[in-house]
Amino acid sequence: MVSLKMKHILVLAAVATALLSFLSSIWSLEISFVVKSSAPPNRTLVILMGDLRGGEQAWETLYKNVLDPNSANLALLIGKETKYAVYPDSTLFKRATHTWTFPEYDDWADAVDMINGTHWRKTHLPEFHRNKNMSYDTGLYGGIKGFHGSGMVI
Repeated sequence: MVSLKMKHILVLAAVATALLSFLSSIWSLEISFVVKSSAPPNRTLVILMGDLRGGEQAWETLYKNVLDPNSANLALLIGKETKYAVYPDSTLFKRATHTWTFPEYDDWADAVDMINGTHWRKTHLPEFHRNKNMSYDTGLYGGIKGFHGSGMVI
């Protein structure tokens, strides 16, 4: 969306261009001028994080309904294996202005340990088991061996 100030600048540039063209034709002057692009810079960054899913049709919808209308850049935060094995020729990689990768873990508890140590294994996991939360699939500890879902991956 173009601001009111930008619209005024564009109108003034158009008027100046017409006036200079008119004066040039009357006085046979050679006047050169440059009108800078009025396209605003992208100020929004959309980040896709995790597994890439959906395929090209879904990603084209992302471009059409999110990135293009908002003049947004795209960043990908994905596992290393995703970039090279799953979708090596994806338009997402061509469109992304930033691509960050992270290692995939067999047991995401190892990644959680790097955040603030391993004490959570003694304080949180036993409490989770004690409350019999293992009897239903919450997804909270998903990504940790023995748990379903993706809670810890996120």
